[in-house]
Amino acid sequence: MAALESDGYLVQPHTSAGRVPTEAGYRYFVDSLGPGSLEETETRQVRSFFRTTEGKLEQRLADTSKLLSQLTTYAAVIVGPTHDPTTVRSARLVDLGNGRLLLVIVTSSGGVERFEVSADYQEFCDDRIIEMASAKIDQLFKGSSLGTVPEVEITGNKKLDLLIGSAIGAVKPAESQGGDLYVGGAANMAGQFDAVSTVKSVLAVLEEQLLVVRLLGNLVDRGLSVAIGSETGVAPLSECAVVVAPYTVDGERVGSIGLLGPTRMDYPKALAAVNVVSTRLGKSLGETHEDYYELLEVPKNVDGDELKRAYRKLARKYHPDANPGDASAEARFKEISEAYAVLSDGEARARYDRFGHEGLRGGGSGGDPFNFDLNDIFDNFFGGNPFGGGRQRGPSGPPRGEDQEVVMDISFEEAIFGVEQSVELQTAVHCEECEGQGSANGAVPQTCSGCDGAGQVRQVRQSLLGQMVTAAQCPRCSGVGQEILDPCGACRGEGRQRKPMSYDVRIPAGVDTGSTLRLTGRGAAGARGGQTGDLYVHLRVGESSRFVRENEHLIAELPITMLQAALGAHITFDTVDGAEEIVIPPGTQPGEVLQLKGRGVPRLEGRGRGRGDLILSVTVDIPSKLSKDDEALLRQLAAQRDEQVADATDRSVMGKLRSVFQ
Repeated sequence: MAALESDGYLVQPHTSAGRVPTEAGYRYFVDSLGPGSLEETETRQVRSFFRTTEGKLEQRLADTSKLLSQLTTYAAVIVGPTHDPTTVRSARLVDLGNGRLLLVIVTSSGGVERFEVSADYQEFCDDRIIEMASAKIDQLFKGSSLGTVPEVEITGNKKLDLLIGSAIGAVKPAESQGGDLYVGGAANMAGQFDAVSTVKSVLAVLEEQLLVVRLLGNLVDRGLSVAIGSETGVAPLSECAVVVAPYTVDGERVGSIGLLGPTRMDYPKALAAVNVVSTRLGKSLGETHEDYYELLEVPKNVDGDELKRAYRKLARKYHPDANPGDASAEARFKEISEAYAVLSDGEARARYDRFGHEGLRGGGSGGDPFNFDLNDIFDNFFGGNPFGGGRQRGPSGPPRGEDQEVVMDISFEEAIFGVEQSVELQTAVHCEECEGQGSANGAVPQTCSGCDGAGQVRQVRQSLLGQMVTAAQCPRCSGVGQEILDPCGACRGEGRQRKPMSYDVRIPAGVDTGSTLRLTGRGAAGARGGQTGDLYVHLRVGESSRFVRENEHLIAELPITMLQAALGAHITFDTVDGAEEIVIPPGTQPGEVLQLKGRGVPRLEGRGRGRGDLILSVTVDIPSKLSKDDEALLRQLAAQRDEQVADATDRSVMGKLRSVFQ
């Protein structure tokens, strides 16, 4: 010990205190460490987090900072992607209709940039030109920096070159700038430093976001690295250590992630956590969700009718029946069906517009990425808010079961009149052997010995301010507050098993493809007696050979003869309700429309009462061959009306045409 002290690795600050490492001592120790690894339970926690996290980039980074802080109890900082290092993954043109084009660029960091293209193209461009231009633009942009606009390559096709030039010209070059800063667990610092002045200094540094961004940027060039005390180059952080690593997408560095704590931090744990989370974050950002509006090729202000038309057009194109054996078409069909199911539901669409995909999982919250919770500060200092009103923490209880989804096919007629069908699926149900509790032989789960049933573990230590209290989820019971000493052999303590289940589903009249029914409590059972999730049934309606559906209206052709059209008639037509007598007025012309009120599709709740209409478009059947008597009668009528017709002795028109070329 004396030798280490003489070499400058240890110091004895007070005669009554033991020796503590100096900056040089900590540096010597850190240099001997590798990236390390997390404990098995922590590794599962990280995997579970990144398996379910989604939504807008800002929210994902904010949530990741909270995860890293929870793993280590230190303050976590993440610098979001900057413009220049971000490369283009794909670019394509989307025809929004009504002479509007959108250039959609997906970046390597998972972001999506949209640029409206000049309307000069619409006088001459068709779908083929737009498709060719989209492919060429993707080729030009792919792999390049988002801040760099590629030069236009001349193809020789004037229409194509003009459209490509207009699209590239719509992209505004981005200025190089630092990314946004996301801080998680800032309140944890209250339990890490002895002096309040140090906490205030660190908080002041965090408020200077640009300073932190530059600090992490300078350190991250060395990969996974550590700066201790004065090595940070920031005076207020002289008693702090920073562990930082880059996170990459498709091999490109897009940002940095790190931990801020005292110089005496648990370096092996910090290095392992930063290394693992940075790697998983990069992989997660590489797996992006395509925007629902772009999937359906519609603008964000699309109304219900236009949305349905766009969906039907794409559904017909990618339907598995129209593309047998094409796995990519089937996958695309599922994606557009999911997009329509969300955007056609007013409440779900509102959540999606505000929070993105994250809002559809029930966790949508815009939030402030640079966010300190006053109750957390008080809780870490004093074990609670001295002014009252703080959150009451306790065991979280058994987790809720997962929601599940199935697709159900119904016929055209069943969608109109409603039907009751059964749906079958494999799902988790409460274990009958242990009645969902997870314990064998009816044993009651015991209060967790690690947290005494609180679900949290608190540590109390003395400081200049008095007692400091830190709290974290109990690792023994995962926050439930109870532990199973003798697990059930049938479910291995899980409290649930997978089994085939069948449920009756009442489908209301008036549904359509994309409609979704929610069966509360028919999803997966929660572990160890947890609440059961919900089952969502997505409907897929078959086509009709006679009718075309437009919202609540049905459209069909009504074929009549030329005499019925001229003289009028009463004919029978088979509607979806059965045979109906249709009155044809004299002088009815081809293409005229007859409307039968209330013979369409029932309106769903919330869209008004009653049913839509049946709209019949008249087609007139002109006979191609006539008997001699029929021909004589028609010639007599033509003579009375003084109309010119072909002479009976004339050869047919086709015969005369053939004679010209003989």
